[in-house]
Amino acid sequence: MKGLGDEAVSHLTEILQTSGANEAGEVVGLLGQLDPDAVARILPGRLAQWPRSVHDRCVRQLSAVPAESRAHLLLAIFDSLDVLIRPLALMKSA
Repeated sequence: MKGLGDEAVSHLTEILQTSGANEAGEVVGLLGQLDPDAVARILPGRLAQWPRSVHDRCVRQLSAVPAESRAHLLLAIFDSLDVLIRPLALMKSA
């Protein structure tokens, strides 16, 4: 994945920033592996605009991120998550 290059990372970041909930939610896992800082910066604000089902999908997508980055990302978005999705985030952070 690291071989995708800066152009791919920029494109995924743009999708996360500007696309609708469903499309943006699909790039969270991959972008979380390539540029976790971008996800930690962008995702909390976007979650406020999205339904619970996308919160669930984002947490599940972040499950693919290596453990250290995953814990950091889940902590960064925790307060923005729907309260019913927070227990799932806690389980995935372990």
